[in-house]
Amino acid sequence: MTTTTTASKPVLQIVHISDLHFHVGPAPQNDGLVKRVISLIAGVNARFGRWLLDYWEDGRAGHATDALIAFECFLTGKPMPHEPANTFYPTGLAALSCNDIPTWLVDTGDLASVGDDASIRAEIAWVDRMAALLGDGDPIRLYGNHDAWPNKFPAIASKATLATHRTNLRKNFFPGAHPLYPRSIPIGSTGNRIDLYRVNSVIHDRWPNTRALGQLRKDPHWGGAGAKDQLPELAKLVAQKAKQQAGRAFRILLSHHPVHYPPPPPKGVMTLQGAATVGKQLINSTGGATGPLAHLVLSGHTHNLYPGHGTLPANAGTTRHPPLGLQQLQLVVGSLSKAIRYAAGGSYVVDAEPHQFQVLRFFDLPGYPDSLVMKRTVIGRNNGSGRFAFMPVDPSGEVWETSILNF
Repeated sequence: MTTTTTASKPVLQIVHISDLHFHVGPAPQNDGLVKRVISLIAGVNARFGRWLLDYWEDGRAGHATDALIAFECFLTGKPMPHEPANTFYPTGLAALSCNDIPTWLVDTGDLASVGDDASIRAEIAWVDRMAALLGDGDPIRLYGNHDAWPNKFPAIASKATLATHRTNLRKNFFPGAHPLYPRSIPIGSTGNRIDLYRVNSVIHDRWPNTRALGQLRKDPHWGGAGAKDQLPELAKLVAQKAKQQAGRAFRILLSHHPVHYPPPPPKGVMTLQGAATVGKQLINSTGGATGPLAHLVLSGHTHNLYPGHGTLPANAGTTRHPPLGLQQLQLVVGSLSKAIRYAAGGSYVVDAEPHQFQVLRFFDLPGYPDSLVMKRTVIGRNNGSGRFAFMPVDPSGEVWETSILNF
C-alpha cells in the first residue's frame, strides 16, 4: 500500500457498501397480479411489456447469499463453502489495516428488495456484524427507494398501505429527520477535520417510487412534526459546526440517489428530481462556513461504479460532475450482493461488477493544510462468482487510484 509522500499520514478509511437488496421471505405480495397485468400490457405492446417484466423481475430479485459469504470470507480469510477446509487466504482485514486509523462502514441504502421488515432487520444485523469485524461499532446507513416498497410493487399499493409502511420504516429503523448531525474526525494536527452528513432522497409516493425517482427536499417529505427542508437545514448544521469548531472542514454527503447521475442518465426513471437546484444549493449555501456544502457525494442506487475503474480524476478541480461544481466529486458504488438474474456474458468489466464495494482512504497533505489525498480501491467478484479480490487498475497490478481533494 502506498501513500503520495512519505510524510503523508492516513486519517480515515471508509468502506462503502450499497444496494444489498436482502430478501429473506416469500415472493412479494401480489407478484402474480403484477405479472398478469404486465402480460396484458405485452399483448398490446410487446416491447414495453418485455421491459416492464424485466423491470419488475430485476426489482424484486433479492440478495445472493454466496456474495454475503464471499464478503465475510474476504474479511476473515476463511475458505468459501465449496473450497477445501484447509485452504488458506490472507485476510482482507489485514489488507485493509492502515496505521490504526478508524474505519467507518457506510451503507447507502436499498437494504431490502421489497421493503419488508424481516429483510431490513436481517440486512441491518448482517451489516452490523461485518462492521464489528472491521472495528466499527456504529455503521452509518441510509435507506433507499426499495426499502420504501411495502412488500409489493409500489404501482399496485394503496396510498394507505404506503403511508403505513413509511411511518413504520421511519419509526422502527430510521427515526429522526434528515439531515443528521455529522460524524467528524480531525485531520492530523492541522485543526481541520472531515465531516460526514446524511440526507434522505427517497420518495414514498406510488408513481415516483415505481420509477425509482428521488428528491432532496423536505424530510419526511409528507411533513409532520420535525419535518425539515434538508438542504437549508444542512447549511445550518454546517454553520453551527463551524462556530463550534475552528478550522476548515472537508464535507462528505451521503445520498442514496446520486446528485450527478452517471452519464448518460436514463429518461423518466432512476434520477434525482430537481438535481440542478440541488447542485446550486450544494455549491452556494454554506451558511457562513468556508466552501461548498459538500465536497464529496457518496451514493449507490445505480448498481454501477462511478467514476469508472481507473478513471478517478487526479485532482477534483480537473473534472466536472454537473450540477455539482469544481472541487466537488460524485462517487457511486455498485451492489454488494444483489442477485444476478442473467448470467454475465462477454468480457469482464469492473465498472459493472455484479458484486463490489469500494474503500476510500483519506490522507493529510503536509504543506497543504486545505487539501487531502484520497485513495480508492474496488474489491469485487469477477462476474459475480468466487471470492472478492482487489481489482487492479493497471497492468502493474496497482489497485489504488489517487485523487487530490481541495476544501
